[in-house]
Amino acid sequence: MEAVFHLPESSPVHGILNEHGVPPCEDGNLIIKRIISSTANRQFLNDSPCTLNLLREAGACLVDMHGPSDHRSPDLPGEAAFPAGRLWGARPPAARLRGRVAAMAGRAPGL
Repeated sequence: MEAVFHLPESSPVHGILNEHGVPPCEDGNLIIKRIISSTANRQFLNDSPCTLNLLREAGACLVDMHGPSDHRSPDLPGEAAFPAGRLWGARPPAARLRGRVAAMAGRAPGL
């Protein structure tokens, strides 16, 4: 399995690669490759063999994973726990929609 990530110059991954002696990204492209077999697994960063821990460290800077209940995070009250959720701010748009639906249901009891 292979993936290519285009990294901005400001990405912390560049420092991680340098710190561990991994070749730098060419044109900002980080190449991640994993070979998984029944006998052994191998992983590579920019075609250089690396440890699974190094792959995890670099990967943590690339992907922001969340579970189904992360929107309930106590660190972000009233706001979604993923960056795109912050585009709409804290919950007022949804609250306004609920109010409109309730008002419409009051006018048309069969809804």
